[in-house]
Amino acid sequence: MKYAIYSLIFFVLLATACQSDSSSSATSEKQTVSSAELKTNTNEEVSSAKAAQAEEVKRSGDAIVKRGQRKESNPESSRQKQAAKAADGDYTNVIDYGKLGISKQSLSSLKKFKVGSQVPDFTARTSEGESFNLDKALEEGDVVLVFYRGHWCPYCTKYLESFATGLDVINQKGARVIAIAPEGSGYQKSLGAKLPSDIDFISDSAGKIMRQYGVGFTVNDEYNEKFSGWKGGQTLASINGQSTAMLPIPATYLIGKDRKVKWSHWNPDYSKRPDVDQILRKI
Repeated sequence: MKYAIYSLIFFVLLATACQSDSSSSATSEKQTVSSAELKTNTNEEVSSAKAAQAEEVKRSGDAIVKRGQRKESNPESSRQKQAAKAADGDYTNVIDYGKLGISKQSLSSLKKFKVGSQVPDFTARTSEGESFNLDKALEEGDVVLVFYRGHWCPYCTKYLESFATGLDVINQKGARVIAIAPEGSGYQKSLGAKLPSDIDFISDSAGKIMRQYGVGFTVNDEYNEKFSGWKGGQTLASINGQSTAMLPIPATYLIGKDRKVKWSHWNPDYSKRPDVDQILRKI
């Protein structure tokens, strides 16, 4: 009897132990499965995040490329903006002022009178000793005001010579041509003898008129040395009768009776000059 009871107890304990091992095994398996699922989900999330990041980088890159393509595909727009600035007298990033002899400290004083704006009055003597006043001259007709660099500048002399074909028309319309430069009147008389007699010359060695009109600038050292070498040691300052060499931006203004600009050409590049016909059409 006792043996039967002990046997029964043994089998009960054995069954309990097996059930406990089975439960533990199941729990362990569940934990293993959960861990594997978590790792899988985490890996998927990381991969998804990386893919999203890569897609964002690609979109950003595409946007930059498209912006670059738009800029490259529309160079005309850039040229138009530069032309508009030049029309207003702003030649920044268009030309090298230094190579043209214009000192950096002079840049802020340069300006262009736009069409419709009023220019300052001035009084001076011509190379022939006659008194000239802008307001009085405008009572008789338009004035073509030409700022040129000097008799030594081939671009300037060629431009002044080009007026010969149009002076008859200019005179018929009651207009007058006044050429202003910083060189002495002696040089102007010599130049005037080679040009049409109807052009009046004014020496502005002091630079007063050039500064009034925003065209005067101090010549930089590099250009002074270049000029002196070209002229066999003669300096620009000595030709102009100045202690410091000064030149004008080659500008031409057609001024109406109300002292307002009717037409203008203003370009720091002295090799660029207008056609006289452009002036004749506006007088």
